[in-house]
Amino acid sequence: MKKITFIFSILAVSVFLSGCIWSPPSPQGLLPVSGTENIGSAVALSWNAIEPGAGWIKLRYDLYLSESTDPELYTGNLVNNAYSVTALKPNTRYYWRVVARNITQGTASPSKIQYFSTR
Repeated sequence: MKKITFIFSILAVSVFLSGCIWSPPSPQGLLPVSGTENIGSAVALSWNAIEPGAGWIKLRYDLYLSESTDPELYTGNLVNNAYSVTALKPNTRYYWRVVARNITQGTASPSKIQYFSTR
């Protein structure tokens, strides 16, 4: 009987992508659309969700909302792509935008500023 010897070699490879930073795209599809009027004392704000494409990237949203044309941070670190705002003042124009943040790598992208008016 002939003896056959097999030699196996296992190579472990570790790949580190240094310098590979993913910036989220600017949020799109914001609702209500800019210029909407006759909003009541509450409004459901929403935008298209962003898919980071890599499971290790954590994405969060910051919502900016105020009566100023440069809206202030209203609430942050949102996981979902919608937020309900209550107790809005009557006859007031509100400006708002959303910032998508890659909290894993520290990058962010803002949407365009939108506005709506209450009745």
